[in-house]
Amino acid sequence: MTEEVRVVDVRGMRCPFPVKTIRSALGELPTGCVIHMLADDLEARQDVPALLKRLNMPPPEIEENDDGLLFVIQNRKLDQVHDAAPDHSKDAPSAGEAGGGADDESEVDGWPAALQEIVDEFADMDTPLDRYELLYEWADRLELLPESEWTEASRVLGCQSEAHVAAGLDDDGRFHLRGASDAQIVQGLISITTVALNGLRPAEVVDFSPDFVKDMGVAGALTPSRANGFLNMFRKVRGIASTLID
Repeated sequence: MTEEVRVVDVRGMRCPFPVKTIRSALGELPTGCVIHMLADDLEARQDVPALLKRLNMPPPEIEENDDGLLFVIQNRKLDQVHDAAPDHSKDAPSAGEAGGGADDESEVDGWPAALQEIVDEFADMDTPLDRYELLYEWADRLELLPESEWTEASRVLGCQSEAHVAAGLDDDGRFHLRGASDAQIVQGLISITTVALNGLRPAEVVDFSPDFVKDMGVAGALTPSRANGFLNMFRKVRGIASTLID
């Protein structure tokens, strides 16, 4: 007998609520059922597949129609548990790898070279949508903080999305940040922040300015809640760094 299709309508909701709603539905609806999620938030196109991948579930089929987006979701785990996803964080050089925090660090227009390269790439984008797409790409490069390490201590307060960060010192005594979020835009911002800060001395992290997002042309495209969430995340990271100063 064909499994009844369950409909989850999140039209009119904006990130992070579509993801939060479908995540709840996945737990409440019968395992094996087919879910049709109706959405009109373009960020869901990136956030929902990212959620399902994190939950080890099949990727959704996505269709566009006059009313927005239709996600066809199989409410089940993948038949075979895949090997852990490759660590893409190595694809993006940290500030330390580019000399961040080191005595021979080169800077361009005030930012460390690795970060300046990212700033220039974003600034060259024609539209806010192009910058969003680039943020989605950066979200996939982040060294993820596993959900098993998500705690109240790692949670970024004042952020609409679920966002967590944790940091410590690497073998060379340099700052090393990890993070994760259930929203790809937020995760992309965390990813770029790791490029800006990883490899610096903790004292340098404390003094580092978050204004690079303005130079990227991203700040003006963020909603007020997203912009506030980024600043709260950055303050939290600098607070962690302050506790690591000798």
